[in-house]
Amino acid sequence: MKKLCFILPFVALMSCAPIQAAKPTLYRADSADILAAVAKGCPTVLLNGLYDYFRVSAVTPTAVTCVTTPVAAFQVLLGSVPVSMTFMATQNGQVSAVTGILYRDKPADNDRDPVSTIFLALDKAYNRVPY
Repeated sequence: MKKLCFILPFVALMSCAPIQAAKPTLYRADSADILAAVAKGCPTVLLNGLYDYFRVSAVTPTAVTCVTTPVAAFQVLLGSVPVSMTFMATQNGQVSAVTGILYRDKPADNDRDPVSTIFLALDKAYNRVPY
């Protein structure tokens, strides 16, 4: 009974926080090429004028994570809380499914959409596959 009392509040809390997965974008390309293009594109993307350009912080066979931190002049105001985005790619035959997620505590009004910026670059380099 004690275990049940501990689990019920946790289940109730989790049911209040729906998680929606982003629909992947499909490209006719090798997933390794897609991830290499993401890694190449990250250093060209700005979140806003208060943050440095993104830099690649982790690479795995299925994902690339890029991170940015506030420029030195704004670290006093913003702290050093990083903002990151992760792109994941899985391949099935000649088609790769790609998703991108931005991790940011408090979005600002002047934020650009860095995930969309990367997808625009991928669109120029690879052919999208319709669903």
